[in-house]
Amino acid sequence: MRGRTWLPAKQKPPSKPKVPGDVREAVDALVAPVVANLKKRYCKTPKSPQFNWLDDLFTRWHRDALYFVVLMRTPHGRPLTFETHAARMEHAGDGKFNLAVPMRRGWNTIKKDATGGMPQGDQRVRLFLKATGHAPNHYSRNHKGTRSPNVVRS
Repeated sequence: MRGRTWLPAKQKPPSKPKVPGDVREAVDALVAPVVANLKKRYCKTPKSPQFNWLDDLFTRWHRDALYFVVLMRTPHGRPLTFETHAARMEHAGDGKFNLAVPMRRGWNTIKKDATGGMPQGDQRVRLFLKATGHAPNHYSRNHKGTRSPNVVRS
């Protein structure tokens, strides 16, 4: 029987850069008007609610990332509301951010090393909402030629 031998441990990955306070304040100032615009456009109570609807949208810093949090309200009241993440801006260093959206098994980075990080203008805001899955239903044709909801046109 062979004995076991000690091997050197694998090196740890490099630590992520911390977000400086001035960068946080600058990003918060850039994001505030976009969040206000999104709230004004999409946070409306439906006339006869049958499904969950978007009740509030806000941002939250957690470690080195800024999360866009969506507060959803349920029609039945069990639970009354719940939170879900719509997007994440992760600090990549030197004032650059990686923009990611949640997928089934984690986060999918859709834009790397973006300097501003946030989309600007009405068309980019719509694309941002479609990418995060929180836009109102849009219909388009799928691969079989039939209409299916929530398919983003490219």
